Amino acid sequence: MVSLQSMLRLRFFILFYCLCSMSICIAQTTLTGKVQDESGKPLAAASVFLASTSFGSVANDKGQFSLSGMAPGRYDLVVSCMGYQTLSQSIDTRQITAPLNIVLKAKVDELENVTIGPGEEATWAKWGQFFLENFIGTMPESRDCKIENQADIRFRHYRKQKLLRATSPKPLVITNKALGYTLTYQLEYFQYDFESKIVFYLGYPLFREMEPKNERMQKKWAENRMDAYLGSQMHFLRSIYRNTALEEGFEMRRLVKTPNIEKDRVKKLMLSNIQSDGNLQISISGSAAPVVTSANRDSANYYQQVMRQPDMMDILYSPILPGDSVAFQVNPYTAGLEFTDYLHITYVKEKEHPDYVQAQMRQSQKPGYQISMLKMNEPKTLEIDQQGQVNDPLLILMTGYWGWNDKIATMLPYDYRMPKR
Repeated sequence: MVSLQSMLRLRFFILFYCLCSMSICIAQTTLTGKVQDESGKPLAAASVFLASTSFGSVANDKGQFSLSGMAPGRYDLVVSCMGYQTLSQSIDTRQITAPLNIVLKAKVDELENVTIGPGEEATWAKWGQFFLENFIGTMPESRDCKIENQADIRFRHYRKQKLLRATSPKPLVITNKALGYTLTYQLEYFQYDFESKIVFYLGYPLFREMEPKNERMQKKWAENRMDAYLGSQMHFLRSIYRNTALEEGFEMRRLVKTPNIEKDRVKKLMLSNIQSDGNLQISISGSAAPVVTSANRDSANYYQQVMRQPDMMDILYSPILPGDSVAFQVNPYTAGLEFTDYLHITYVKEKEHPDYVQAQMRQSQKPGYQISMLKMNEPKTLEIDQQGQVNDPLLILMTGYWGWNDKIATMLPYDYRMPKR
């Protein structure tokens, strides 16, 4: 029996889908404005762009700029100029009716040398390859992706906190010959947590299409871009906005991580045996366990098997979640995504890349479907627009296949549109 709430959500999605279809026909947007310093002096040659798109411009000698051709919507506007602090602000082109007046503050010299906490400086020779693997990626596209000014990247290693951070006083210039883009990437934040093995990075990229040498190269780039898009997080978020996730190959299920009760029980039992018997055997790795005798050998074998299990057990619910059970309309231009625990997402139209299978140490297994997980870092609504942009990228944690594949080497601009097949 269908509940009233489900019926209302269905009606919202029908209306929402119609609005999405209509939005394709909306005229493109033009954004104009002026960049100046705090004294009112125009800042010629200031860089003005919409992050994660191919829309950028340079201010003229009067500080004036114009961006045009982008679809109406929400963007991160980034403005930078040599000697001034970079400004970034969220804008909605649908709500802007007058030219923007942007004021940049002078940069304090000490800012480039500031350090946070007692971290020790580290070199590219020590951490460069590690940074590339976690920022650019290790998928096949990464082999044709290069940071041209890698000497500008600075590392700090926080041993006590088990963190590695990277910054750059200058935008990173990245050439991606696999997809045919040159990126100017304003790196705001990069951190790798060695304990959780989780990487967070945040920045503002501007995409420029490279000039192909011939038609064959142009065709290859188009194919590579489509391969990078299909099954990606951008593809998934756009399908959530359109309420077409299942039709586009994404199966969503609920995943719950629960403490391994048996492992906790065995831990306590082993500790109790150690305390009562006082006999320990020390392994090569340094871990202690009760001495194994012929009387307790079977129990010891079982304990070892249990202790190899993860601390948290995954409980995957088999029913496929309908779109309206996790997503809803926020307003005519935005969809909302809400869920508890984890969202287990299987993309059934493509198999895993063999490199990923090898990275997961599953060489004996054949590639399966691409499986990724999403987790909300806070109990909030993740807002998604028609281009797949979200209101807060740090609100969700991405693991699984996306955690391996969705990095800089496969990143596409938000104005990317998949060609019809």
